[in-house]
Amino acid sequence: MQRSESAGVLFALAGFTCLSIGDALVKTMAGMWPPTAIAATRYVIGAFGLSSLLFVRRGPTAFRPPAPALQLERDDI
Repeated sequence: MQRSESAGVLFALAGFTCLSIGDALVKTMAGMWPPTAIAATRYVIGAFGLSSLLFVRRGPTAFRPPAPALQLERDDI
């Protein structure tokens, strides 16, 4: 097996593991928390994890838009 194939298998295995653990946690919290709180918690943890990875790999410049003035001119607010 080549290195890229091994990495792909490991990524898939890590993804399945994370989804299974997350599903088990949500099912144990189902009776204690409202569904909106459970969903919000899952999304906040996911955003924090992805932001951490992005910060480690790309640094703080990854969070700066290339043209911030264009963001102020958007009409979809």
